Amino acid sequence: MSESTRTRPDGSAWRKAQQDVAARNDAARQRGRSERAQAERRDQLKRAAATQRGIYR
Repeated sequence: MSESTRTRPDGSAWRKAQQDVAARNDAARQRGRSERAQAERRDQLKRAAATQRGIYR
């Protein structure tokens, strides 16, 4: 490999890796929020049904 084909490191690979990790974390955070919201809705419906049946907490 000749020296002329090589480029100086400019940090772009590091920035790209950071962006990839940030995007992956954002997607996981969004998935987690939606799963928690769904679980909370399900629990709320169960509590309402239990209250109607006369089971109080």
